Amino acid sequence: MIAVNDVRYTVGNQTLLKNLNFSLSENKITALLGANGAGKTTTLHVLAGLLSPTAGTVHVEGYGGNQDVRSVIGFLPQYPKFPEWLTVIEVVGFAAEFAGEPKHAATQKAEITLQEVGLADAIHKKVSQLSGGMKQRLGVAQAIVHQPRLLMLDEPMSALDPEGRRDMQRLLVELSESTTIVYSTHILHDAEQIANDVLMIHRGEIALHDSLETVLKSHSSGDWVIEAKSPLDRWEDYMRLYHPDVQIETVGKRAVVREQMQQRVLFQSLLDEEVVIEKMYEARPTLDEFFDRVVNR
Repeated sequence: MIAVNDVRYTVGNQTLLKNLNFSLSENKITALLGANGAGKTTTLHVLAGLLSPTAGTVHVEGYGGNQDVRSVIGFLPQYPKFPEWLTVIEVVGFAAEFAGEPKHAATQKAEITLQEVGLADAIHKKVSQLSGGMKQRLGVAQAIVHQPRLLMLDEPMSALDPEGRRDMQRLLVELSESTTIVYSTHILHDAEQIANDVLMIHRGEIALHDSLETVLKSHSSGDWVIEAKSPLDRWEDYMRLYHPDVQIETVGKRAVVREQMQQRVLFQSLLDEEVVIEKMYEARPTLDEFFDRVVNR
């Protein structure tokens, strides 16, 4: 869908982006991760055409040369600002018109889009009357009203409460059926919920780019987590007697087996002690933990 080749971006003698090379898969959600100042916002601005790279190219599939790709791009800045005197429907309607929609069709699309983002009851409110979370929803609405092929969002959930974040997650997943999405976030838990791919930037360079599933699986600790219906004290005694080299941490009905241990042997120990299991799963690092590993390696 979009390919970034050897992109650099320099301001004065400071290089903010250093030879970025990556591509975004069509109709997938990519979470752009990085600490403050890592280059996330600059990357999004270059992708959206708001900044011209100092070197390198950004190519959108189906567009080349001097063709304007803005009609197929939707963009939400981190701090969206709109004229305070405009109404919600006017803001989104104007965005649709800017994308080439006739006025009547633009208004219809604006109404539908505002329903999708949860602002159906606020279409005639002025921007000055909106809360921070409502302005964030408005920003998303103006970014998607023209049904872009490529949607870029800078911290789209930062101003939303937990319910608003869940609504936004559902919307992005629905949009990804027909839209390629890349969004920056520092809320790593949100990325775990909806992202297909992860793109980590550290000090202007790509630290990691892979599928979320691969990232988490390839860095599995090998630990096992057991959640039982009754306290695991007796089973712990059994393990310490017959498997003294295995490190176990048990608290009530929950245990973590810290050492590499064959799954078959672990199951047999639970059967021998007649442990009734509610859950048993292989532990894996959260994105927070993995991000720390990547940037501090």
